[in-house]
Amino acid sequence: MTEFSIPHDLTPLEAGGMTVNERLVISGLFDAFYLAVKQKDEVRLRAICEKVHLGKENTDVLVETYINEK
Repeated sequence: MTEFSIPHDLTPLEAGGMTVNERLVISGLFDAFYLAVKQKDEVRLRAICEKVHLGKENTDVLVETYINEK
C-alpha cells in the first residue's frame, strides 16, 4: 500500500460527519486525491480513500466515477 504523509490523521469518529472534500482538506490529501484522479491511478486513489475512512461502497463509486468513467 502507498504511504502518505498526513498533517492530520483523521479518526473514524472525526471523519464520520464530514464530506469527502472536507476529509481530504483536513488530512492534507486534497491535491494527492485529484492528482491520482488526473493520472487515473486507482491504487493510489483507493489508498487515499482508506486513509480518510471512506467505506468500500463510497470508494467504489469514486473509482467508477473518476477512474473508470464511461
